[in-house]
Amino acid sequence: MGLEDGRIPDSSLSASSEYNSWHGAKNARLNNNRGATVWMAAKHVAGEYIQVDLGEKFVLTGVATQGRNKTDYPQYISKYYVGYSSDGKNFHNVTDNSGKLVMFRGYNHASANNLPAINARYFRLYTHEWVRKVCTQLELYGCQVRNCLTENGGCSEKCIQVNEGVVMCGCNKPGYKLVHGVCQDIDECTEDRPCDHNCKNTNGSYVCSCRNGYTLGRDGKSCDDINECRGNHTCDQLCYNTPGSYRCRCKPGYKFGPDSLSRKCIDIDECTAGTSGCEHLCNNTIGSFKCSCRHGYKLGLDRKSCAAATTTAVSRGTTTKERKTTTATSTTTATTTTTAAAPRGTTTKERKTTTTETTTVFAIVFVVVYVNVVDFVMLLDRIHINECQYPYSHKCEQICLNKNGGYTCKCRQGYTLAQDGYGCDDINECKKNNGHCSDNCTNTIGSYICTCPNGFKLKLDDRTCEDVNECQQNNGGCLHFCKNEVGKYRCECRAGYRLMSDGYSCKDIDECAEISPCDAISMNCVNTVPSYRCDCKPGFEPMSGNSAACQ
Repeated sequence: MGLEDGRIPDSSLSASSEYNSWHGAKNARLNNNRGATVWMAAKHVAGEYIQVDLGEKFVLTGVATQGRNKTDYPQYISKYYVGYSSDGKNFHNVTDNSGKLVMFRGYNHASANNLPAINARYFRLYTHEWVRKVCTQLELYGCQVRNCLTENGGCSEKCIQVNEGVVMCGCNKPGYKLVHGVCQDIDECTEDRPCDHNCKNTNGSYVCSCRNGYTLGRDGKSCDDINECRGNHTCDQLCYNTPGSYRCRCKPGYKFGPDSLSRKCIDIDECTAGTSGCEHLCNNTIGSFKCSCRHGYKLGLDRKSCAAATTTAVSRGTTTKERKTTTATSTTTATTTTTAAAPRGTTTKERKTTTTETTTVFAIVFVVVYVNVVDFVMLLDRIHINECQYPYSHKCEQICLNKNGGYTCKCRQGYTLAQDGYGCDDINECKKNNGHCSDNCTNTIGSYICTCPNGFKLKLDDRTCEDVNECQQNNGGCLHFCKNEVGKYRCECRAGYRLMSDGYSCKDIDECAEISPCDAISMNCVNTVPSYRCDCKPGFEPMSGNSAACQ
């Protein structure tokens, strides 16, 4: 208020006592370098004071003290209390809400303390404790007594009368704040971060919006996931909702076709792929397959395995002599048991003749039948048999191919014929060119699969791996910025924030606590989100031509 720069004259300074004229009250000016540089009391006892007459009433808001600047021999008042008066006779002390005297700390270096806003013309600093000598330099902070009824209390917009001589200035419109006496728009997007996703600052307000796949909530700030699977999707068969997006899947028995845009699902031919599990025959159907068995077998309860059917077999390999004996026996039996009825009156000789004729007829039938049976058996021996139609006539493990005079065995895709010519051994496709996989190849029975390391995914060819842009899915979980890298990603924070240990969250940096960027004498540091500001202390105002400094 003018002690340091001399606006307050020497005649306005007085003290309870002076050590000598060299240490007079006129030296009690902050950063004084003349004479003894400090006011010093004649006696070093509690209660000694230095007094300032401001000439008229002011609103006092702060006081700064400093000892004798001798680092090798410090001398200063270490604890003091404050008195004030309007007439210079009746003084009141600064007390707390309970009426207890408020003590302030002092140091050898310049240090300031805030005062409750008091209206006074006279100011006193009383000594309570000291180091070596009762001596000090001094400066006061405050402003002229103001009234909202007079020139709006000096406020540019809103004026609030706090008490006598003290006003508080503000802004008329919501969304604005007072900065060095001028109302400026509040950037809520920077300071408060009210929106879930995107925030756009406007004059006196802000507007929230959401990323793709989300819709703005009723509160105008939060973002709710859109369930695209309820109608707004391009899936051919199955749709699964995910935060901010969705995924398409095919039904069992189908897979994605080569058209990556429509994600069309096409039928899987399990029989060709060798994944059906059918023991004998496989018939592909739309979306599925059907197993069947070769002749002489029936399908098991699992609808895949085959078991031999129960049949009545005729013994083969009987000799010609055995066939003749069997036939002759049957004929003789028939002749013996057959009785020819002769007409009444026939003689014995005639009956013998009839019996002889009957025997001759049966012999002729026997010869004809015998000859036809022998020819038929010989014909069968000359007919080619398709061994592949009968499970007991070939040894193939998987596929039987008939040929003249025999058969050959073959294996399904993913297998190779064993050395015995009948069995099938799995092919390890991964041993040759890594199965044409760009990264990892895993062999399976009858096939193989390609897989990718973390941070990559398979392309539509099911072989090549490409980088996953995690930032496209829910911003990678990052609170602020997501930076995609090959095979990974990382989160970053906006200026004024620090990345937390979880690697996703961001926390405001309290610059006032960490780096103290404001001048401690003339400014108060106010942390904001995500920055800070330096406000002039009571009794100071922005310096002309340099709003970042106070005087």
